[in-house]
Amino acid sequence: MSIDKWLLDDGVNIKKKHKDEKFNSLPIEEKEDLKKKQIRKLLKHESIIENGTGKTEDFFSQVIKFKEWLNNRNYLKGDLQKIEVWIKNLHELLIFERNLEQTNEIFELKDTFKKIPPDFLDDKFRMPVLKKLDARKLNNSDRYYLKKLKILIERKMKEASYYEILKRILEGKE
Repeated sequence: MSIDKWLLDDGVNIKKKHKDEKFNSLPIEEKEDLKKKQIRKLLKHESIIENGTGKTEDFFSQVIKFKEWLNNRNYLKGDLQKIEVWIKNLHELLIFERNLEQTNEIFELKDTFKKIPPDFLDDKFRMPVLKKLDARKLNNSDRYYLKKLKILIERKMKEASYYEILKRILEGKE
């Protein structure tokens, strides 16, 4: 069945019209309350996604619900399909949580990268780093300059350790 047929299905249209008629028959105060509840619900959901909070607790609460449900079952062989659904849902929730953590890390990296002055890196190094942060496709030239930058950073970090030793010596002699 194509999606057009599904969207144009008479049953769906009838249900939508019936729902709209019910909503329109409500008093204005109840309509406003329902709208406010829906807005609060959407804002709460968006804030959870933006902050990344609440997902771990949600996952653990789902695991506990699954455990309680499983403990109350006597005959598991008949519930195999339900168990599969529970496990698939928990797995997808876990994957979503991991992806959310990774995107938060990427946003933090982008913010810290913005703190670096533009003239600190040459354009030949800056552009591949930006591509890598945006997860865009890197060409051979980009990979070359990223490798070169990595070597340069390692060399500078080694030099920084030498400067640290010299700093401690100078501070100790005064």
